[in-house]
Amino acid sequence: MQNSTWAVSQLSRKVCSGSVWGNVVRSAVFANGFGTLLDLAIVVLHWTYLAIRNSSLRSLFKTAARPVAYDSRPPTMATDATFIDFIREQTLAAGRMSFKKMFGEYGVYFEEKIIGLVCDNQLFLKPTDAGRRVLGEVHEAPPYPGVKPHFLIGEQLDDPAVMTEVIRATAAASPAPKPKAVRKKK
Repeated sequence: MQNSTWAVSQLSRKVCSGSVWGNVVRSAVFANGFGTLLDLAIVVLHWTYLAIRNSSLRSLFKTAARPVAYDSRPPTMATDATFIDFIREQTLAAGRMSFKKMFGEYGVYFEEKIIGLVCDNQLFLKPTDAGRRVLGEVHEAPPYPGVKPHFLIGEQLDDPAVMTEVIRATAAASPAPKPKAVRKKK
């Protein structure tokens, strides 16, 4: 027991050195004869104090205090491959559709143009005036937090004719993909 007391006192002396508060607390603990558990607790508290005061942990607390926008959607879940197959079936008449995995979800491409996203088993299309004319009244929602709202396709997904028309209109209004940069060989 005496070895552990000595180890903790050495540890607290090393941690608290150079700090007026730490030296006062440490001397008060040893002067009153408190045990090693209390001394260890004071060392841990002092380490925490020093870490917050002197290190990058301060930025951690600043980050945690930032307000977060409320997202009314349920917690995220990965999109099922069966849902992608359903979208593919409903949009066969539109033309060359492809779906690429991106960040755990899917990007929706029509003739090499990205026109939307599939997130949490929901289809989101880029907001365009042409798409708004085809869909009429639309519900807009962000596919994931921090992104501009997209058209959330709900019941319209059940009608292949509407889906074909809105996909073609959205693709026509979307910009062409940027050409890929050619890498130089070493």
